[in-house]
Amino acid sequence: MNLVDLRLTGTIPPALGKLSQLRRLALHINALSGTLPPELSGLSQLEYINIYDNKISGTIPSELGALSQLKELGLDHNALSGSVPKELNKLNKLQLSACELGGT
Repeated sequence: MNLVDLRLTGTIPPALGKLSQLRRLALHINALSGTLPPELSGLSQLEYINIYDNKISGTIPSELGALSQLKELGLDHNALSGSVPKELNKLNKLQLSACELGGT
């Protein structure tokens, strides 16, 4: 799903997690706000998530660690806080620059 740079606003709908065959989710360079829904963990075939350059806040849901096919998670340039869940240690590429994250 490629919805890049479309000036989208609002939140990421939790129902998006029901698209179990989705392999790529590209929502970067928009004005999306709210939190990352833990329901995204239902995207069992997902390999790439790119939601950078938005206004997403809150913490990164540890449930995303259940995405066994996930290779890349791009969340840079958002207002994320808290720490990076240890469940995401297996990722090949984790992009979190310009966020307000703490921890190791």
